[in-house]
Amino acid sequence: MTFEFELGGQKGWCHESEVGYGYFHTYDDLTLGSDTRKIHILLPEDYKTGKKRYPVVYMNDGQTVFFPNSKGLVSWNTDKVVDCLYRNMMIEPVIVVAVYPKDREKEYLYGENYRDFTGRTIPGGGVEEYSDYLAQQLKPFIDNNYYTLPESSRSLIIGSSYGGIASFYTACKYPDRFGMAAALSPSFYHEFQSRSLTESVKGEPFFKKIKEFLDSAEVLPKLWLDWGVFENYKFNYSPDIMLYLTRNFDGYIADKNIFYYEDPFGRHEETSWSYRLNLILTKFYKRNRV
Repeated sequence: MTFEFELGGQKGWCHESEVGYGYFHTYDDLTLGSDTRKIHILLPEDYKTGKKRYPVVYMNDGQTVFFPNSKGLVSWNTDKVVDCLYRNMMIEPVIVVAVYPKDREKEYLYGENYRDFTGRTIPGGGVEEYSDYLAQQLKPFIDNNYYTLPESSRSLIIGSSYGGIASFYTACKYPDRFGMAAALSPSFYHEFQSRSLTESVKGEPFFKKIKEFLDSAEVLPKLWLDWGVFENYKFNYSPDIMLYLTRNFDGYIADKNIFYYEDPFGRHEETSWSYRLNLILTKFYKRNRV
């Protein structure tokens, strides 16, 4: 069953998921401030009772979080992943917010005007504004209009590839809003002007900014970084970044609040990220069995 509704001054439509976990709220034109974009929200079935509050998972690249996009015809199948984990008592129930990009490369990258490996110019430079939107506009809208657990310690942001850069950046900038971040197959090499490795990470403009954020953070965000063996390994900067963070910030301890996973079958695509989503949700939202 599908029907229209209005919430918080925004018009959306409610529709069922293919699995029994819950249902969707979709805003085709969610307008917050000067920003208008599409958002999907997955709600647990018992959300309708209004008796509970739920942690929230925010996901970049919302166009492939639940449904195949028109190009790749693949998705993360996030509703199916959540349904399976919840029914097997692996995780507690969560709300998932899938955020569509408007200009993906610009919104997700810090540096400007890179050239990719085909010689194409990549604009970049918009992650500052995008992270502000997530923290100052979208999260308050969700927390004010849905039964959420708004604490940063209960709020996770996830992204892959360029979206992994954006999730990492957002949590480092706003650890008081997003206390956890997962960057899957993050394309950090786009943020390295010199293609440098661990010892010179701190000299890169992107990581100077990250250090500035983390130096002033009251609580460091928990971070998940990963990579797939069947990706181009020379572009895998995740282990170097993890080493940089554990060396330069006393609060970061490997396998306690910063994690690196190497997927032995992983590729740079949604099927692999869907598998690792299982691991991430179980890590951060593990259900306490009684």
